[in-house]
Amino acid sequence: MNASVSVLHLQPHDELSAFLDPVAQACRFENIPAVHVVPLRRLDGQIAGVVDSFSDALNCVKIDINITKHETSTRYVYLHECSHLLLRAALRKAGHDMDAHGPSFLLILMSLAHRVDSANLTNQIIFDGIDLYDYQDCPPFMRHLHEYEWRPLILAFALMHYKRLANSDLSAEKIGEEARRLWMKEGGPALYKPTLHAKQLQTTLSNIQEELEAAQTQLQRFQSHVSGSFFFVTVTVSAIFCCAITAYIMRLFFTPGP
Repeated sequence: MNASVSVLHLQPHDELSAFLDPVAQACRFENIPAVHVVPLRRLDGQIAGVVDSFSDALNCVKIDINITKHETSTRYVYLHECSHLLLRAALRKAGHDMDAHGPSFLLILMSLAHRVDSANLTNQIIFDGIDLYDYQDCPPFMRHLHEYEWRPLILAFALMHYKRLANSDLSAEKIGEEARRLWMKEGGPALYKPTLHAKQLQTTLSNIQEELEAAQTQLQRFQSHVSGSFFFVTVTVSAIFCCAITAYIMRLFFTPGP
């Protein structure tokens, strides 16, 4: 692929294009995302890059002008924002519009980073730049879990698949679609099953507890009935025994002589 990364700036940024071109080629984009170099700031501070609705429509990522002074940082930010583009495209194709730093995003980013690092473009490992920020958003069905529980599950999902996707013949766009498909088919439902099993187990235990309480109540009633019956039998046997003894004594002492 001999296509080039289009860099939008006050003037063409040939130097930035020069070290982003090999990155895009290693990722194997069908349609290489362009870069718009602009000053990026928010009320809560400076940001490195962003994909908004405008840049999304143009297949373009925005990178802060100060970040572009550092090659490794620029490569990482470019891959990060391109991963957002790929995930958004996959979500639109599937009829969804949610985009976040979740499991699908992490898998896409790790796959692209591995492709770039495998190309040995520099001595800097882009994969090492991936951190907690890149999977900070908890999936909705895991919100009942603590952070130390759901984060390892997401990381395990991405680690399980990223090398296979990176080493495949899939384009970057197809990796985005496959990452989403894997999460919906193997990640989400598989990770949700333990929660369902736990709820089912809790319901089963509750039913067993209710049955045990009912059985205990019946046992107490039975014991009460048996105790009453045993008392009645004991009294009856004692009375019969006493009558027999009395009759024997009376016969022994009061029987008329010959």
